Amino acid sequence: MTYTYFLWVGLFFSTVSGASWFAKDRAVLKAQKGDWPGARMQLTRALVDAPDDAATLYDAGVASYKTGDINQAAAYFKRATEASACPPSIKEQSYFNWGNTCVQQKELQKALEHYDMVLKLNEKNERARHNRDVVKKMLEQQKQQEQKNQENKQDNDTKKEASDSPQKQQQKDKQDAQQQQKDKKDKGQNSSNASQDQQEKDERRDTQQDQQDAENKAGDARQKHSEQEKKESDEQRAREQKKQEEHAGKQDEQAQEHQEQKDQSQAAAQQERDKQAREQQQKDTREHASQEASATHKEKEQKVTGWMAQLLKEQEQRDARVNKQLMQVAVSKKMGGEDGQNCW
Repeated sequence: MTYTYFLWVGLFFSTVSGASWFAKDRAVLKAQKGDWPGARMQLTRALVDAPDDAATLYDAGVASYKTGDINQAAAYFKRATEASACPPSIKEQSYFNWGNTCVQQKELQKALEHYDMVLKLNEKNERARHNRDVVKKMLEQQKQQEQKNQENKQDNDTKKEASDSPQKQQQKDKQDAQQQQKDKKDKGQNSSNASQDQQEKDERRDTQQDQQDAENKAGDARQKHSEQEKKESDEQRAREQKKQEEHAGKQDEQAQEHQEQKDQSQAAAQQERDKQAREQQQKDTREHASQEASATHKEKEQKVTGWMAQLLKEQEQRDARVNKQLMQVAVSKKMGGEDGQNCW
């Protein structure tokens, strides 16, 4: 009976920045767009500058897995776990995905060991625990199937041996006769075979030399290709950096122009406020002068009115005294006439 098991697959890019940040960023952008071959190429370039960066090795393993290169993905995950400065989270995820690649390669025992390592690093990783249990069941099923196949093979061999015994004896006799004829023939060919063996050795040596030369050329070509890719990457990085600098310079110019416009607007607004303040000050000065003039006029009027009132009062007093004197004179005259005195 065949069972189908479900495996958790943890494939995602790391958040730890590697040494070659430019290539990593481009790889992330391509991965987000589903361009896994392009992401893998960018990560391969990043590994030229940082061959031992655990995060970059892990991401390269993810990209290789996504493109179907399981063997290369397993190699990258293995190197990530062996990196000297590998963060615990990256090491845990690398062991986990390395176990998944081993399942794809039918290396179930290795997969089991990698899942155990994940649980050793983080015993709360339920996905690794689930996958480990699944692989255990697959190993048991594989063992049972192998045992069953072995039993079936033994049964078939026994039956075949029983039916083929007479034919095997006849075949053996025929082979013995042929071997005797061959031995006789070989005796006459020993001398010629020696020279032929030497010729074959020379040919093999020449072939090996040709293979070595071809491998050396291929290595030189790979090195040249790697250097060309690095050169292109450096040129691309330089172009991007120049572009960013130009963009930053343009932004600075725009910011300066905006600041100048802002300063001009503020200066114009300040001038307008100063003008309004001067006008208000002049207005206040005029009003104050008018108020002072009005107060002075009122004060003068009050002084004149008081002086005139005093003058009138004094005049009335003088008139009263004169009138009093006249009345006294009149009374005196009247009284004098009545007493028989002469009035002159």
